Amino acid sequence: MLNRARAGYYGAMSHIDQQINRFLMALDEHGLREDTYIAFTSDHGEMMGDHHMFRKGYPYSCG
Repeated sequence: MLNRARAGYYGAMSHIDQQINRFLMALDEHGLREDTYIAFTSDHGEMMGDHHMFRKGYPYSCG
């Protein structure tokens, strides 16, 4: 189960990377890349089985 969950998560991240690349290529094609700022934001991501947790919504404390 853990391997399938991780494969799905990494597949989704790979898809996002491909779509960003398509966007950058379109900016290049239209001559807009030099006049465009792109900002990426992120959160801490999924737990992916760390501490036996999978979702973002579980706070935990050590100690």
